[in-house]
Amino acid sequence: CEQLVQDVLQHFGSCDILVNNAGIPGIIEFSISGLQKINGQIDVNLKGPIFLARCLLPSMIQAGKGHIVNIGTMSVKRIEPFNTPYMAAKCGVLGWTYGLREEMKHLKTGVTVHLVNPGILSDVGLAMNNPPKTRQAMAEAMKLGGSATGGEVADGVMRAIEYDIPETTVNSMPFYWEANDILTKWFQTISDSVIEGGLNK
Repeated sequence: CEQLVQDVLQHFGSCDILVNNAGIPGIIEFSISGLQKINGQIDVNLKGPIFLARCLLPSMIQAGKGHIVNIGTMSVKRIEPFNTPYMAAKCGVLGWTYGLREEMKHLKTGVTVHLVNPGILSDVGLAMNNPPKTRQAMAEAMKLGGSATGGEVADGVMRAIEYDIPETTVNSMPFYWEANDILTKWFQTISDSVIEGGLNK
């Protein structure tokens, strides 16, 4: 993170916007998930945004302006069995976003922090790399739980910055803090595929 930030500041002089978009999926039955897989979830999905923001934030504060946009997920808006380490990491991002936003406001830094929660992406990411066995279950999950496109998420990021929105969700359907059978079936189908491939370590 430190080298990346140094390279950016040396090349461009400043950075006004940081979009923390890096992330890895982690759908797996928790009781047989390897510790390495759980660690990967926390390292990339929670520590990654925190570390990168920490390295870049001093230059934003010095400039008196800046936006940190964290890409969240619907996993902070509904209960997702078979996706629990991912949920834990992303709920951590949710709490950190709000805490850091208030900290920056209290210190009058001119820097603000946002969270954008996409629905299931229908045209990029997991949708493009979905194992064949899970595609039908994913289609059913999107019918029930909604979806978003990459372009819609990008528009959500721009709105959050332009209007200083603390948190916004980009999803085609209403959402509730509850589990539902169709989404759970999709997650379990992916989990089974991961286990069959020996990727649960």
